Amino acid sequence: MNEHLVRKARIEALIKSRNKVRVDTTVVEANIHHPTDSGLIADTVRIATRLAKKAR
Repeated sequence: MNEHLVRKARIEALIKSRNKVRVDTTVVEANIHHPTDSGLIADTVRIATRLAKKAR
């Protein structure tokens, strides 16, 4: 994907490069649950409750 974007940008003279693409990525562990219907509803209720308390 990156190679395609760089090639397209070079063709359209948007960038100049030396045929190298650098990608810097960092992996961070996170506690993420699968988005089930009931989980999404529970998250929505939790956030709506928190915002309602702030609004008071």
